[in-house]
Amino acid sequence: MAYRVDLNAIGKEQVSFDFEIDDTFFAALKQAVVEDGVLSAHVDIQPKAGDSYRMQVGINGYVVVPCDRCLEPMQWHVSVQQEVNVEKTTTVPDVNSDVVLSEKDGTLDLAPLLYDFIAVAIPIQHTHAEGECNEEMINKLSSYMVN
Repeated sequence: MAYRVDLNAIGKEQVSFDFEIDDTFFAALKQAVVEDGVLSAHVDIQPKAGDSYRMQVGINGYVVVPCDRCLEPMQWHVSVQQEVNVEKTTTVPDVNSDVVLSEKDGTLDLAPLLYDFIAVAIPIQHTHAEGECNEEMINKLSSYMVN
């Protein structure tokens, strides 16, 4: 996967990265919440004091999830803005660090972070707008409902 950033190669100036996220991204992670989607991610990494970095992550696009009412696939818009503090260290990390890396390695794999931000942006319950569900399934469900 091409979602890795070598923090050792970053100088003292902010750097930016753009990533396209699609079904191959989700398939490679083998997670159950999202299996398809089309999103763009923009990541700004600003070096701070020492081996610390402030990372601004923006993700926009849509994911495909099953409707909880009719089980048909539906698109859900995702828009995420997150800040992450990253630290490279061989000692006890700063309590303000969200991600801690080995000072020797210094390679940050963004894929799990991007996936987590996307997954958390999806509400627990996701349904089509009223009237957009699969009519056959809604009729079947109605036949089992007790009034």
